[in-house]
Amino acid sequence: MNRNRQTGARRRMSRWIPSGIEPLRLPDWAVQAWPVLVGDHGLGIALNAVYEGMQLEQRHPSLAHLTFVAGIEGYGARFVEDAPCDCGHRMAAARLPRVAGPIHSHGPAHA
Repeated sequence: MNRNRQTGARRRMSRWIPSGIEPLRLPDWAVQAWPVLVGDHGLGIALNAVYEGMQLEQRHPSLAHLTFVAGIEGYGARFVEDAPCDCGHRMAAARLPRVAGPIHSHGPAHA
């Protein structure tokens, strides 16, 4: 990004960012990652889930961790299908066999 574009962007953002706050410096790879993110809607949703989880983490850690898992599961579903469990229902155990297997329940949520 050239210097003039950076200055213009900083000016536009100044109405939302309090004075005295230093701008966040992104790593060099972020410029290359942006087109990938823009071109992959599912990745954008997963990244948004991570961001939401990070915002929740301090005040609602359990909800934050559910949000992280939802983002991982949602993104992972495009690569590995749900597997049937011994009761016939489909579940994500194929993606997280060590985690999902022990917590799989045949309770009311399974109905």
